[in-house]
Amino acid sequence: MIKSGAVISIRHDQVVIGSGRKEMVSTPKENEKPAFYFPDFFLEDPKPWYQYEESEQLTTEQLATRLPASGSSNGRSWSIQGDEIYSNTFSRLQISFQKGELKKAVPYLFYTSDQPFKVQQSLLSLLNYSSQHPTFLYGFWEDEKGILGGSPELLFHIASDGILTTAAIAGTVESAYEDRLLSDPKLKIEHDLVIEGICASLAPFGKAEVGKTEILRLSHLSHAKTPISVQLERIDCIDALTRALHPTPALGAFPKAGGLNWLANYAKLLPRGRYGAPVGVKIGNHFSCYVAIRNIQWEQGCIRLGVGGGVVRASNEKDERDELALKFEATRSMLNI
Repeated sequence: MIKSGAVISIRHDQVVIGSGRKEMVSTPKENEKPAFYFPDFFLEDPKPWYQYEESEQLTTEQLATRLPASGSSNGRSWSIQGDEIYSNTFSRLQISFQKGELKKAVPYLFYTSDQPFKVQQSLLSLLNYSSQHPTFLYGFWEDEKGILGGSPELLFHIASDGILTTAAIAGTVESAYEDRLLSDPKLKIEHDLVIEGICASLAPFGKAEVGKTEILRLSHLSHAKTPISVQLERIDCIDALTRALHPTPALGAFPKAGGLNWLANYAKLLPRGRYGAPVGVKIGNHFSCYVAIRNIQWEQGCIRLGVGGGVVRASNEKDERDELALKFEATRSMLNI
């Protein structure tokens, strides 16, 4: 296992890894090396692109064979960070909804642990999970800090023919109750707002084509998913597209103008680190960008596992907290921590 490096999916069954000397740049250098994209959530980092001295494309199975077998992680203790902030925010959001300031927002909290963990153990578990479920791997690590996760959410993908694909993924239920995703009024409102927000963000780049809503099935959870695509006139507009789409209402707040202020204020109360930030990789004219959820962040021995959920006027706090607990357990299990 490399001591420092990066990994990210280029397809569900294939990843690219980077290792060796890392160069951080504002714009990817035009060479054959993959460029890893790890900006902060608010896109303020002037050098968000990482290019490594060495890189290699592998199947998930090939990478898994390079990692040592790992045991169970049962017994880890967790604390909740931001519990009171979440409750207070939930109450204030209902007032914002009544005033018409916002229609949807995604407050979050963190589960934290200071017990040691092994990156290779979590990475192996993630590789095994992704072989059975539609999950995009991503992460980087160095010294005593890093991030590692498996996201179901594609921010966008640009193919060499200029077709951009993305998806509205919103609404979460335990897999046994997935039928609710297409019938529950609250979940439908939440999902429709995400579709509306993504289409509005894409409008300057072309006419969005909205596909049929389907169910995205994972191990513990299921989500409503609606594919969206647009034919781009230019494919060299990665930064503009990222800023237009991120954060979607699935992770941010809607409408976006007031939502960005809400997100910034919430992050002052509870710093989010890279939770929900874009993560991506550029190889030639292909660029894939994912939403950094279902992850752990760690620094100097402290692990943070972020969970959030969409809140609308019809939400109640108990149901939302039940959803956060489901997402925590799903992420903990996926990463074997």
